[in-house]
Amino acid sequence: MGVFWKDRQRNFLGANQYFLDYYGLTLPEVIGHNDDELGLNVHPENFQESEMQLLEDGVPVKERGKTRSRGRIREIMILKAPVYDQDQIVGLIGFFMDITNTSKQINRLENEAARDDLTSLKNRHNFARDFNYLTGKPILAMMLDVDH
Repeated sequence: MGVFWKDRQRNFLGANQYFLDYYGLTLPEVIGHNDDELGLNVHPENFQESEMQLLEDGVPVKERGKTRSRGRIREIMILKAPVYDQDQIVGLIGFFMDITNTSKQINRLENEAARDDLTSLKNRHNFARDFNYLTGKPILAMMLDVDH
């Protein structure tokens, strides 16, 4: 699991070896810089907003996002919490793990649960749910077995 800690300006104060190996960076390259300067995230504005909010109100954050790791786009799950010194928020600590493979498996399972194996069309449960969501009305579907 990657671990990092930052000051109130969102600049890195440190990171563990997993973090450094994951991004292919050294500690001197990281310290004093933020995610945006290092180009770590695909959509940096999302992480920036959540970190600014955390530093303001002290509410821990759990989020998913896309990051750039050694030239590849990866999906990560991040947990961030405030760091206090005498009742004042002085920074944050974050923990992340790569969930790229897990996310792909979940998407595959969701697709399998929503589609017919033979035709790849939406199955009756998925079709009825979507129709009801769009129209606000229930639907009646009839299925025929045409080969007999």
